[in-house]
Amino acid sequence: MSASKPRDAPNGTRAASWSEPQYYLSPITRPDEARWFRAEIPTSQVGIGGSQKIIKEGEDEMIYLDPTPEVKAMAHRAFPGYTGRTFKLNNSGRPVNMTSRWDGGSRDYFVVLQLGTNTTKAIPQNGTMFDHVNVESTPVLPGFIILEESIFRGKNMGITFHVNPENAIAFLPPPIDLTDVEKLVLRLTKNLKASYDGRKPRVDEARRQGVSESNFKAVQNTLIGKKLLNKAGAITTLGKNAITS
Repeated sequence: MSASKPRDAPNGTRAASWSEPQYYLSPITRPDEARWFRAEIPTSQVGIGGSQKIIKEGEDEMIYLDPTPEVKAMAHRAFPGYTGRTFKLNNSGRPVNMTSRWDGGSRDYFVVLQLGTNTTKAIPQNGTMFDHVNVESTPVLPGFIILEESIFRGKNMGITFHVNPENAIAFLPPPIDLTDVEKLVLRLTKNLKASYDGRKPRVDEARRQGVSESNFKAVQNTLIGKKLLNKAGAITTLGKNAITS
């Protein structure tokens, strides 16, 4: 259905287009409203065959955000109880699956925030046979953020900022040029422990890939100077972004 031709709402009035902000933030209180909320999403934006089930992006596709005052303020407005420091950015432009229900100790919570006004709209529980609302894939419109707080098997995994590519520039870190060895050291630091059972998994894997221990340590010092690793050798937010961009 074309977004430029809104459908008739169930009560006989004209339903607003999915691209109109006042509709995007309007309350969804009945199943029939939820149906035409989803129906206005263009097929081209919901994947092959018009499927509304979107597979979540893997962690390595995410951009990590520093917990700046601005980021924390937006997160707190959406989720006042969140006290963590894990923030990610998804600027893929793909619709967001906003199904929200408990499943095996896991659940995602969603809040839509309008930039400029800081108006918010919490998405209610949906996706079970008992819910009156069922909101699945929703595009992220320019001027809006969909914030997602994820609980996985009882552990809080942080908050993801889903933004339209048009608004992403304000969140994106500057590009960093790295050598192949620097990228390798960052990936090993992110994915492996420094020591385990008397071994050095990072150094051992680096050696297996042709990087000596002395070279590994030298590159570590270089990355610390670039603030991609901290003084203890742990990867920083900037370092994580450097290997996911």
